[in-house]
Amino acid sequence: MSIEFDFSQLDQMSANLDDAPTVAGPYLRKAVEVSARTLKDKWAAKLEGEPRMKHAHRSITYDISVFRGFGVSILEAEVGAERGRLQAPLVVINEFGAPGNNTAPRGYGSGALQETEPDFERGLSKALEDGTAEALRQSSTRGIIANYVNRGGA
Repeated sequence: MSIEFDFSQLDQMSANLDDAPTVAGPYLRKAVEVSARTLKDKWAAKLEGEPRMKHAHRSITYDISVFRGFGVSILEAEVGAERGRLQAPLVVINEFGAPGNNTAPRGYGSGALQETEPDFERGLSKALEDGTAEALRQSSTRGIIANYVNRGGA
C-alpha cells in the first residue's frame, strides 16, 4: 500500500497534522479491537474441530488495555486461552506442543495471527487516515472560527 501527498500543500498539511495523533486514538482502538476479535474468532474456529477438546474454543478470549501517562499512550490487545476457563491448559499444549508427551505443536493461534495480519495492517492504515482527516477537519474548523472572530464577527 502506498500513500501519496500533494507536495504543494505539504506545509499546510504538516501544520494541521499536529493534532492527528490525539484525534486518531479512537480510530486506532477500533482497529486493534476489530483485529483482536477476528484473531480470537479464527483461532477458536481452528480449535473447534479438535478431537478430545470440545470446549477448548470457548477458552479463547481477548482483552484490550490502554495506558496513558508520561507523555505516551500504549494500546495493547491480548488474545489467547484465558486461565481458569474449561480446557484452557489444553489450548497451550495444542499450540506449543509437549515434547515429553510426544505432542507436536499445532500452531493454530500462530496461523490465525498470520491470517489476521494483513487485515490488521489495513485497519491501522485506515485508522490513521481517518484520524488525519479528523485532525484536518478540526483544524479547518478552528481556522474558520478564528477568521470569523478576528474579523469582528463575534
